[in-house]
Amino acid sequence: MKIQSIQIALFFKDLLIERPDLKFRALIDNFSDVFDTMPTQFELPPGTPNDVPFLILKSKNNLTNCNVSRSRIDFFSEDLDYVENQDKLLSYINEVTNVIEIINFGFITTHFEKDENASSDIVKKYFKNVNADLKEVSLSFNTLIKLNRETYNCNIAISDIKQQNLHTKVVRKGLLIQKDINSINLNVKNEVYTGTKIQSLFKSAHQNLYSSKVDV
Repeated sequence: MKIQSIQIALFFKDLLIERPDLKFRALIDNFSDVFDTMPTQFELPPGTPNDVPFLILKSKNNLTNCNVSRSRIDFFSEDLDYVENQDKLLSYINEVTNVIEIINFGFITTHFEKDENASSDIVKKYFKNVNADLKEVSLSFNTLIKLNRETYNCNIAISDIKQQNLHTKVVRKGLLIQKDINSINLNVKNEVYTGTKIQSLFKSAHQNLYSSKVDV
């Protein structure tokens, strides 16, 4: 089973009020080899939800993007040159935390394997005493894991999907596993995560995130 994508979600302590292109100028400049198209910026009308992006950075091959809203910043990539480049991802975390305070994080990886019988395989592995011929099977659950001797969420989603390649338009049927290691609802005091701490947590979570193994 191969890793397909990674997402790094970082949640701001305070809402971003100033222009995002100015706030994240260093990120835009230092990651110009990754986000090699012109940034897209939007005017947000009053009442717009705080998680709606108003700055989008993209790569020319459309495999990597970064969305900035008033409440969070999300890095997403399907480009294995970045998905598997830990140093580049740690550098990204450093660029963000240098300019804004973070109170929550999420590290999300997606794994995919071509499998024409994904539904039955999921049923056989994760369900007991189910004899029906089920289709479009999915399950999700949350476990708690230790990173650097601290407790964090690990949300697991397993599903049978039909996936279309955006470039070739080829549809593949298979098994998808998504892992989401995060601090949501655990940082009750809204303490700030330093860049060094988030980087350390990412390193600690790396083996789990990059493995498709699921313990139930």
